[in-house]
Amino acid sequence: MIRQDRFLLGILIGIVVLVVLSLVIFFARQGSAGYGLENTPQGVFQNYIIAIGKGDYERAFRYIAGPPSSAGQGTPVALPDFNQFKQYFLSESASQLVNTGVQVGEGRINGDIAVVDVTILQTSG
Repeated sequence: MIRQDRFLLGILIGIVVLVVLSLVIFFARQGSAGYGLENTPQGVFQNYIIAIGKGDYERAFRYIAGPPSSAGQGTPVALPDFNQFKQYFLSESASQLVNTGVQVGEGRINGDIAVVDVTILQTSG
């Protein structure tokens, strides 16, 4: 009977160690989101999301605004100015971003257009 108690105690200790290790890894990874390479559409999108998460709205805005020299090329897209862009993320309407996750998928480039598959994961609270 003592042998079974030791076996059960070993299993319980193993479970506790795994839970603690999982929590340490989870919390350590939360603060480690750093900018990556921008040589793929997925990398640019990932950096855009990281910039928004870090509150670096100027960098995030540069990703969607594009370089100043591209004005007048291609199909014009109506973009907000920087202040409108920043205000959106500082407003209460953006509070839903706290409960939102993004999964970046495959990216494709076709001429001047890049497409990235994105899955948005939201929870309601």
